[in-house]
Amino acid sequence: MLDCCFEVSRDLHLAFNCAKSSCFAIGKGNRLKIFDMNLGPNSVEWHDSFKYLGVTFQAGPKLNVNIDVIKQKFYMASNSVLRYSNSLDELIKLQLLESFCLPVLQYATCALELSTTQSAELNCCWNDVYIRVFNFRKYDCVCACIQGLVRLDFHHIWISLTMVFLLKKLFI
Repeated sequence: MLDCCFEVSRDLHLAFNCAKSSCFAIGKGNRLKIFDMNLGPNSVEWHDSFKYLGVTFQAGPKLNVNIDVIKQKFYMASNSVLRYSNSLDELIKLQLLESFCLPVLQYATCALELSTTQSAELNCCWNDVYIRVFNFRKYDCVCACIQGLVRLDFHHIWISLTMVFLLKKLFI
């Protein structure tokens, strides 16, 4: 099949960039050592992960998402907002974090199948915002604070975004 693609692309004067392409195995054979695929004179290497639209996927028995990058970007954004908003009221800080940092945490998650552990980790990230804004201790429960402010925790935000995403896909 790769030979056919190469022939057609050559006839159309198109070139594949094998340096930006990779092979990726998911399923039972993901641990097998497979030789690189050839696309004309160039080879396409096998990798354990790849990045697509800012989301890192990992090989395995099933397609996995690496949320470490999402968490890292979220903490960088929230640290930046909190560093420059020391003198502001807590609710204004929270509004800034909801506007600028929550979308970083939510990015593409409604289209991804997150595990229970991953959802819990992202929920902890969002709970850390409340801990830092309202000066709770590290292991204090912020659920009552979130509910008292008539807001949702990350898990419920993720569920509602996923439902909206699926309903849009259903009616398109």
